[in-house]
Amino acid sequence: MAAIKPTIAAFDPALSLRDDKEEARAGNLDHRFNHWTAVRDALMGNTQIFFRNKSDRQNTAKPHRSNEVL
Repeated sequence: MAAIKPTIAAFDPALSLRDDKEEARAGNLDHRFNHWTAVRDALMGNTQIFFRNKSDRQNTAKPHRSNEVL
């Protein structure tokens, strides 16, 4: 999240301020108990899957087995 924060702040300063506010409000509590931080964290985690490079996606795919009996 820290790596993308400057980009988000440049794109939408209000969004960045809201995120800072919710982060402060959540404090040391588990982020799952704050809707904003829970959704943000989930989206950031899932987004990484889509932006991995092609070779990483190919390495995690199951190999094709043409002679496998179903």
